Amino acid sequence: MSERTDATVSTPADTKLPGLIWGVKGSFVRYVSGTGGDVRVAEGAASVDGLLFFPLLDQSDFELATARGTIRFGGNVHFSGHFGALDLTLAEPWLESDERGAVISADTGVAGRVPLVALGGAETLLEGEHIVWAEVETRMLPDAAPLFNGVYGTGERFDALTLRVLAR
Repeated sequence: MSERTDATVSTPADTKLPGLIWGVKGSFVRYVSGTGGDVRVAEGAASVDGLLFFPLLDQSDFELATARGTIRFGGNVHFSGHFGALDLTLAEPWLESDERGAVISADTGVAGRVPLVALGGAETLLEGEHIVWAEVETRMLPDAAPLFNGVYGTGERFDALTLRVLAR
């Protein structure tokens, strides 16, 4: 896999920085890399060992006591391959949570902001000055299917993710 980054983090899974750690969908990433495609991170995102790290940008619209609101992360990942037929950017992911549940959305450029995955429940952990939700189950939402050319269906399990935010 051709993997390039403009930021370095020792290992996203082990980072103690606030942010979102996610592998998106391992089989998709392996497919892209196995067919000579390219996975590039930029704008502050980092990639190590199949995991992506998107740094925390803003959590001021998120109420920690109720776990409701929006948390914004920075950076982007771009998947390309098949001589341009595969061209997918996931930029500046957001966690959006309300009484119906929580989703991760991303700006895809052409299609705008798209809700990608619904999040399962998670235990809230306090680690020093951070609140952490680890190994949170994710399942693809209907609006994300066209981004992956319909290969994955609604409700398909994507990789678990970890969220780390400031405990203030």
